[in-house]
Amino acid sequence: MISSDPDVVSYSIVVRGLHEAAYEPFSRRFTEHRGGATPGPHPREIYQVVDCEVGQVYGSLSWIASEIAGRFRVVELGIGIHTPRNWSNFYVPADVVQAAHEFGATIRLSFMSPMVR
Repeated sequence: MISSDPDVVSYSIVVRGLHEAAYEPFSRRFTEHRGGATPGPHPREIYQVVDCEVGQVYGSLSWIASEIAGRFRVVELGIGIHTPRNWSNFYVPADVVQAAHEFGATIRLSFMSPMVR
């Protein structure tokens, strides 16, 4: 049976290796962010995640590139496609691709669907 429920797309910006000196301006700009550390050998890398709407991607990446440039290791743009099926087609909006390219963000796509037994 194929579900007709629509896909849900979420966007998040991941800043890896944020320097201590950049944390304060970052947390003032992005008041609702979450963080963590990568598993694995020491030293573990600290990362910060900011969830955003598609219309906020350009402005968020622009701020990161201009205000805390050189004070993080890498920035990534995560796009999560939550689909009720075991397949999905997704068109990445041109302005999102342009923003990622302009500000040097790696795009990471993830498709998530419910487990089928």
